[in-house]
Amino acid sequence: MTDKRSLWEWRATRRLSRRALALLAEVSEGTVESIENGRHPPSLKTMRRIADVFDVGLDAIDWEAGKREREERDAKTLAPVA
Repeated sequence: MTDKRSLWEWRATRRLSRRALALLAEVSEGTVESIENGRHPPSLKTMRRIADVFDVGLDAIDWEAGKREREERDAKTLAPVA
């Protein structure tokens, strides 16, 4: 069983830039960025293309990690100061 990791962690492990991953997966660099930043969920087609680059199943990538991280950052930034 493969550990579930964020897309960013998979890229770092394989030493791929966003651009390199985008080229290998045949998606735009902006698509990779938006997934990592949690702005837009990827389509199933995009998820399959990216997972294929890493030779892992769809469930090995935590597709929601960027969204959770962004929400946590926003909550800290918008938290009231006592």
